[in-house]
Amino acid sequence: MLDAPTGSGKTLAYLAKALKENFGSTVIVYPTNALIFDQLSSIQRLLSALGKKSVLKTPIPDEIFEDTGSGDVSLYVVNGETLNTLAKNSNTTEGRTWLSVLRKDDSPQRVFLTNPEVLYFLFLLRFSKSNELVDSILKPNERHMLVLDEFHLYYGYSLATIYFMLMYIRNRIDQFIFSSATTTVLPDFLGEPERISAAPSPYGDTIQHELEFSFQGMSGSTLSTDDIRELSGLVERAYEQSGKRGKADVVVILNSVLTAYWLARELENKYPGLVSEIHGLVPQGERPKPQELRSLVVGTSAVEVGVDFDTGFLIFEANNVGSFIQRLGRGEGIRPAGLSQLFLVFCVNLFEDSSVTGRQFRGFSCLILLGTRFQAFPYIRIS
Repeated sequence: MLDAPTGSGKTLAYLAKALKENFGSTVIVYPTNALIFDQLSSIQRLLSALGKKSVLKTPIPDEIFEDTGSGDVSLYVVNGETLNTLAKNSNTTEGRTWLSVLRKDDSPQRVFLTNPEVLYFLFLLRFSKSNELVDSILKPNERHMLVLDEFHLYYGYSLATIYFMLMYIRNRIDQFIFSSATTTVLPDFLGEPERISAAPSPYGDTIQHELEFSFQGMSGSTLSTDDIRELSGLVERAYEQSGKRGKADVVVILNSVLTAYWLARELENKYPGLVSEIHGLVPQGERPKPQELRSLVVGTSAVEVGVDFDTGFLIFEANNVGSFIQRLGRGEGIRPAGLSQLFLVFCVNLFEDSSVTGRQFRGFSCLILLGTRFQAFPYIRIS
C-alpha cells in the first residue's frame, strides 16, 4: 500500500520496482479513461528518465499511430476506445486483434494501462481467445505486478467489482500495489499489506504547502443553474485577488455539466476570451491542454483527472470524502509563482463517511472530519 499525497512520486516508485525486479507485465488499473490517457505521457517520461526506451503498441484516439517496433518496455493503453480502434483497423474482434499485437511483441517488459471494466471482461473470459490472451499478458514463466492507482476513489459497485477480481486472479499476480492519497482499509482476504508512506526529505520538490480554507454553504444537495449568479460573484472576487498571471488563475470544479456550461457562459460575458471549459459537452479533442489553459477554468471532474494545475483559487463542490481528499492533495502539492500560499474556496453541503463515525457532517461540522481524517497533512490552516 503506497499511502502518500498526490505528487509525492507513487507512480515513479512502482515503475522503478517493476523495472528493477524484472516483472514481465505491470498492469496499472485506473478508475477513469481520462486518467489513463493523461498518465500515459507521464509514464513515458518517467520510463525515459529511468533509462528505458518505451514503445506504444496501441492507437490513441485522435492521434496518428505508428507501431515503431521493439523497445525495453512496451506500453499498452487498453480500454473500449483503443480496443475498438484496433478491431476496426484489423477487421476482426477486439480479443483477436489484441492477441495478435501481443504475439508480435518481443519487448522484455510490458506495461498495461487499463480500467476495471477491461480487467473484469478479460479474466471472466469475455474476449475472443480469452485464455490465450490472459497467458500472453501474464506469461507463466514470468513474474507480474498489478497496480490499483487512485484506490481511494473506488466505492460501491466499482469497489465490489475490484475485490471480486482480486480474489479471482490473486494466484496469477506476484505483487499487488494499492496507490492511494489517503489511508485505505483493505479486505481481510488480501492479508495485512506492507504500508509505505511518503517521508519528509531535504531533497527534491516541496509537495506540501500551507493552505487556507473558506467554506460556502449550499442551499441544496448540489449546485444548479439557479446558483450561477452567486458562483459568478465568487469567481470574480477570486480572480481580482489572484494576481492575474493569465493561466488558471481560478479553477472551478462542479458536479453538474449544465451548471458548468452556464457558469462558463456567464463568465465569458464578463471576461471575453479568458475562459477555458473542460466538461462532457466539450469533445475530448477540443479540450485545452494544460499549457493552453486560460485565466478562468470551468468544468466538471474532467478538469482534475490526472491533470496537475497551478492555481491561486480552487472553487469546488465537496460533497464526498473521496473528491475532497483528491483535491486537497492537488492543492497541497502546488504553489503558484508570486503567491505566498494557496487559497482554496470550498462550496460544502454534506459529508457522509460511515467509516469515521457513522454520522453526517453539515456545514462547519466538517472541521471535525478534517481533524480526524487529515492528520497526515500538518500544514493546514482553516479560516
